[in-house]
Amino acid sequence: MNTRRQDAGLRAQGTFRPPTRSPSPTTRRAAFAGALIGLVACTGGAETIKLSAEGAAARAVEVSHVAAAAAARLAATQETVKAADAATLPALSVSASLAQRSSVPEFSAPINGPLQPPVVLNPDITTTYGTNLRLQQALYSGGAISGQRRRRATTPRPRPRTEPPPSPTSA
Repeated sequence: MNTRRQDAGLRAQGTFRPPTRSPSPTTRRAAFAGALIGLVACTGGAETIKLSAEGAAARAVEVSHVAAAAAARLAATQETVKAADAATLPALSVSASLAQRSSVPEFSAPINGPLQPPVVLNPDITTTYGTNLRLQQALYSGGAISGQRRRRATTPRPRPRTEPPPSPTSA
């Protein structure tokens, strides 16, 4: 009676596993024989390929997901090195602007005297234009650009996890 209460408590916690029976030797032999017959039947029509060590290594690299991931990491590192090299090149930027405002009447005042023409204090300018050309070149960076390039070339990229994260344990 006491073991039934323990089983019920374990079921409520979700940790109860009913007892399992191990297969008998006859069942194991039958399963092994079936697997062996299935293996022979499946490989009967397949052709045998002979590979050298270099050929086998080349095929393994072709189909390996790990090799593909390493190649992608290498390409990403090469691109970051190119980006660091670009910091040594001059940067050129060009911009242009156009602004239109609503028309406002000119404001003029006779400042120089009554016989002189009036001075325009606020002219009526409805359209303005602007251009900007900028060239930048790092003359001295204290070794920051070359250090950044070396760091990006030698710093390994983080690898993706190949094993699942540990599951939380109940205490």
